[in-house]
Amino acid sequence: MDNILDVVEEPGPDIRESNLLQTIWFYPAATFKFVLKHLPNKYVNLLFLLGAFVNSLSRTGSATYNRSGSIYLIFQILSATLIGWGIYYILAWATHQTGKWLGAKGQLWQVRNVLAWSLIPAICVLLLIIPQLIFLGFDYFSSEMEIESLTFSAVLIGISIVGAILMIWSVVLFVRGIMLVHEFGAGRAVINVLLPYFLIMCIALIIGALFLTFR
Repeated sequence: MDNILDVVEEPGPDIRESNLLQTIWFYPAATFKFVLKHLPNKYVNLLFLLGAFVNSLSRTGSATYNRSGSIYLIFQILSATLIGWGIYYILAWATHQTGKWLGAKGQLWQVRNVLAWSLIPAICVLLLIIPQLIFLGFDYFSSEMEIESLTFSAVLIGISIVGAILMIWSVVLFVRGIMLVHEFGAGRAVINVLLPYFLIMCIALIIGALFLTFR
């Protein structure tokens, strides 16, 4: 795999460990190359945990939430974070395995690293969530929360749009990383990134169908 890491397909600034959080946004190939060469597996667990934590904050909620349930809510967030951390490892493995079907040349640890570093834009969603938590408190997680201010509603919609863009950019970076480590074109890289989700959905449908059949 050294031949892959010796090639950077796009120009970039001087890449250092101290500026990776900046360069990953616009110089992903150069940044991934630096990480794979000089920081293999460093920060992977931290990035997976942060990504899972942000995802748990974004998805956790309850229509029956009230302030007396805050301890349970915290437990729910922490458990979802740990589960999400494990899911990222499974996703990296699944992406590596399905990549083999497409002629991938990369290794599992390389896929794991590019997945971890591609999460940085998604992790930045935390910067959007924190102000909402400060303003709304635990009511942020309540699906029954009523917002009467039109201005505040517009702000929340804007925040949601920015958050969606950051999530999409993480996927774009992951595709770019797969292109590098597997020597794929954009088309095969996109297919490789989507295949694990497709397989998981198919397995879930099969299990659901079997459950309904033999219930």
